[in-house]
Amino acid sequence: MVRKTSFVGCALMLAFVLGASAKTAWLEDMDKALAESKEKNIPIFALFTGSDWCPWCIKLEKEILSTKEFSNFAASNFILFKADFPHSSKQSDKVRRRNEALRDQYKVSGYPTVLILDGEGAVKGKTGYQKGGGAAYVKNCEDLVKRAGYQPKESAAKSSGWLDSYEDAQSEAKDSKLPIFALFTESDGGMTCKKLDSEILSSQEFKDFAEKNLVLFKVDFPRTVKLDPAQKKTNTALRNKFGVMSYPTAVILNADGQVKTKIGYRPGDAASYVKFCEEALTKAGYEVKK
Repeated sequence: MVRKTSFVGCALMLAFVLGASAKTAWLEDMDKALAESKEKNIPIFALFTGSDWCPWCIKLEKEILSTKEFSNFAASNFILFKADFPHSSKQSDKVRRRNEALRDQYKVSGYPTVLILDGEGAVKGKTGYQKGGGAAYVKNCEDLVKRAGYQPKESAAKSSGWLDSYEDAQSEAKDSKLPIFALFTESDGGMTCKKLDSEILSSQEFKDFAEKNLVLFKVDFPRTVKLDPAQKKTNTALRNKFGVMSYPTAVILNADGQVKTKIGYRPGDAASYVKFCEEALTKAGYEVKK
């Protein structure tokens, strides 16, 4: 621990939206973090950091906080809050004063410091940088959540196999060297979307095939469920980027986001759909694993 001391238009919009989405995962207003903690009944992961100068803070970000393991766990179990104390990065006087007040309130004497807070702002746990990577850190976080009096929740991505972040899908595709199966769907609307899900995607045949051969990524446009505005912008930008005109459409992408083929709903059973997917992957240059 360190002591204190057109196509182009669509592409630009996509980059902006994805960047904004990544940043908005971390709140910088403690009042908002406390309100969300109370509303969702999950604790606050309050990070006090020196993002552009503290070597242990940089290691924490690179080795742990940016991993899909931590991101997936945090999405279901934490309200993420960051109080940054940069040396060279620009920061408003208001944010700087607010962060200093929080640092003094919680008697933070070094960086990085992570406090686990409840919805009232009471400290329920404390940690910092730890060796071992994202998976090991998540295990420690699970213990912290339990000791704080909360029940750890399994992330949606882990329990269903479907990612909801394009950046996470790209990262996993690069790590696994597998293609991305990007499903554009109306989960609670279109009859064909429901048939694809119930007849094929929910089948054991498809799940077994996908586990070995695909990174599953879902872009949803529900009719009755209201999406978060930032998520809706992100989904719309992705739809425009990949030229999706109808639902359901599954776009097979490589890790760089290049479209290899597109698949819609196909009448027949799961086995025939899997066979079609196998042929599509083979044509795209991937080796199908049985």
